[in-house]
Amino acid sequence: MVDVSAVLVTGASRGVGRAVAEALVARGTPVVGVARDAARLEAVATALGPRFRPEVIDLATDDGRARAVALVPTLGPLAGFVHAAGVASHRPLAEVTEADFHAAFAVHVLPAFAIARAIAAASPTAAHVFVSSTLVRRPSPGTLAYAAAKGALEALGLSLACELAPAGRVNLLDLGLVDTDMLRADRGDGLDHATRLDALAALPPLRRLLEPTEVAATVLAMLDAPGMTGARVTLDAGLSIG
Repeated sequence: MVDVSAVLVTGASRGVGRAVAEALVARGTPVVGVARDAARLEAVATALGPRFRPEVIDLATDDGRARAVALVPTLGPLAGFVHAAGVASHRPLAEVTEADFHAAFAVHVLPAFAIARAIAAASPTAAHVFVSSTLVRRPSPGTLAYAAAKGALEALGLSLACELAPAGRVNLLDLGLVDTDMLRADRGDGLDHATRLDALAALPPLRRLLEPTEVAATVLAMLDAPGMTGARVTLDAGLSIG
């Protein structure tokens, strides 16, 4: 069992999930960090110390989701749940397969449902934040499976906000371009690394990429806002309007 004020964070080994875990621990909040990469997760645990409890779980699998659900009631009362785990593929329509959709929904949607339901039973007053994307409303070529999964995640989150009220809260964070490993991955566009990042940074009106630390600050504010549920918060350097 962990301290009563703990927050469960998925995708905690890198990117936004790690930044959220770091921000929570920095303010004294215990974190249960879930990720599938054991080495990376152990590195986070070493860096953050005893307030961070690593749980190596592959949420993309049926067994992994079952393990996560079984874990929840052993943790004691949780203050919150941040679902930041994610996968992305960049393929044109002709190359997208059903397997791409299954993979995206397995990571973005199914764990959010399974873990949120388990937490609702064990910790009904917990605050939930699902990390989504501006691609749901501002689509871009080559992101079909990812955008569809995030759209489903948002529908799930809004429905859960109704289901869990008045005790629990669920909110959605729509992100634009965040400087993470996922964004830096080769997209098969023929561009070198630096050129690709410069091109992406030029897209939003503020002409910059978001940093995981500023995303984490927004997540913490959402966790702390007692009057916020069923909200879509957009953090995208103006990408949605540009």
